[in-house]
Parts: sequence; structure tokens; C-alpha cells
Amino acid sequence: MRKKKCFMLVFCATVFLYMVIFTAYGGTKNEGTAISINFDVTPKAQVTKVSCYIKELNKKPSLHVNLAVKNVSEKAQRFNVKLHLKDSGQNVGGYLPRKGKKGKPPLMEPGKIGNVTFAMFYEKLPKSISIKITSK
Repeated sequence: MRKKKCFMLVFCATVFLYMVIFTAYGGTKNEGTAISINFDVTPKAQVTKVSCYIKELNKKPSLHVNLAVKNVSEKAQRFNVKLHLKDSGQNVGGYLPRKGKKGKPPLMEPGKIGNVTFAMFYEKLPKSISIKITSK
């Protein structure tokens, strides 16, 4: 009986320690926080997922915005993605897909979903984001 109690005590302490370490170093995801998002998306694309979270970048907390975009056109496309934080006036952008296969242009095939993550030195979740996606 004493061995069972000792085992349970060690087990619970280990689980608690892992939870503390994971929470401290796992990045902060404030799920459920309402953010106003303004979309300006080409008819050739469909945004399937948007997530915002705070995570360390170069030892500083920074905002990360993850987008999943689906190519709904009948031809292969490359999309230009631009984000604007209305709170701070910061802008960031890039292409989706970023790179192509060796020797081929970077294009997303019809029906495929591409993911891209943008990081910005902004220490809190914004109240409002503007997302603009155009086809190249």
C-alpha cells in the first residue's frame, strides 16, 4: 500500500512539473480572444484558417499570424498575402507558396491548401487585422 502512495505522489509531481515547464516555454495561445478581421480576398482563393498567437522570436514576445489559403480556381496560382495591424500600423506580406519545386515556378495547384505564418514584433494580440490576398 505504501508503494502505491509513493508511486502516485511521484507520478503527480512529475505531471505537475511537465505542465509548468510546458506552460512556461510552450508559447502563449490565447484561444477564444475576439479579433476583428477584415478580408479582401481574390475570388481565386479561400481563407480556410486564421490563427493568431504570441510566441518568442529572438528572445522577445512577438505576434504570429498563421493563414491557410485554398486555391479554388481552375488553374495553378501564386498568391500575394498582405497583413495590416490597425492597432500599430505594422504591415507584413509575402507570397504563397513561397518556393516552388526545383526548376518549376512556385504555383499552388487547384484545390490545394497552402499555409503561411507571419511573425511581427508586436507583444499583444491586436484588436483588428486586415488581410488582403491577390493572385499573382
